[in-house]
Amino acid sequence: MPPAATEVTTAGEVFRSRPVVAVLFVVALAGALELAPGLARFRLFGKRPQRDAVVNAPAAPAASVGESRLGLETTAAQKAPGATTLAPAEAREAQALEQAPPVPLLDPTNKALDGFFAMLSRTERKQTGAITRIAHFGDSIIVSDYVSGTLRRKLQAAFGDAGHGFVLVANAWPAYFHNDVSRYATAGFNVSRIVGPYAADGFYGLGGVSFSTPPNVLSRVGTAESGDYGRNVSSFTLFYLEQPSGGSLELSVDGGPS
Repeated sequence: MPPAATEVTTAGEVFRSRPVVAVLFVVALAGALELAPGLARFRLFGKRPQRDAVVNAPAAPAASVGESRLGLETTAAQKAPGATTLAPAEAREAQALEQAPPVPLLDPTNKALDGFFAMLSRTERKQTGAITRIAHFGDSIIVSDYVSGTLRRKLQAAFGDAGHGFVLVANAWPAYFHNDVSRYATAGFNVSRIVGPYAADGFYGLGGVSFSTPPNVLSRVGTAESGDYGRNVSSFTLFYLEQPSGGSLELSVDGGPS
């Protein structure tokens, strides 16, 4: 009886078989997806682009009309008695003020500030009723009284102290702070700001904010408890909006009715 024949499969036949061809096709396709930039979103192994996530990201909500409730009390820390040393931020601002500005202020007529300097000259000569008032608007360095506080002290030292100037009834922003004045307000004030939430009536006042209150909230403003500035005052001016159903306002000076 002759021996059984043995079937021999060559390497070429193996690589031409359907299972091997299918595997090689899948590997080749995966490699093309990894290497072709235009097919990056179909990649199986590499990092896919995040284009869809960026396109579909929700837009930042616009500031709404209304008020936000202040949940913190307004307080103002005071420097130690007799302290005249500037804080690091104030020292940097004072040094910058003594340097020439990188961009000059252009005034082709050379007369735009004539009225200001004329009033400042009257103030320097201490003429009766000659008080020079300056409104300084800005962002965070004004809110925290860094630049404005340094300028105020320099001007008060040179021309006399005619008062601290305008302050808000409460802290419209957590960083709101003023040197050389004592301030306190209970929590609960409602506030609208020019940066949102916006006031429905569009009234913001000199400070760029408006406040409304529930019953029985309190705000207190007084002279500085220490330091070389803001230790005396002769009068206060209160700005408020009188309107129908606006409630009542009670004022007290030094613990007694005004």
